[in-house]
Amino acid sequence: MVELRYLGVLSIEIGNQNEFIRAHTFSDVFKHINKCYGKHIAKLAKRMVITLNAVDIRLLNGIKTQLSDNDIISFYPPAAGG
Repeated sequence: MVELRYLGVLSIEIGNQNEFIRAHTFSDVFKHINKCYGKHIAKLAKRMVITLNAVDIRLLNGIKTQLSDNDIISFYPPAAGG
């Protein structure tokens, strides 16, 4: 199982800060989010900064990165400011 950690507006929209699911790919993760929380939330999650075990997935293989048991996937709101 992998742990999903929702931060910022995503945790407010979902009403939960974390959950554990069975997933082998990020495709599985987004299918779960879409099925449980709807298309709007899945779209919002895809716009977040996503990390796998504290490493930005853009530095790995992006959404093609394979997942393993005990992985932690975190969804952070994008930073803004000046």
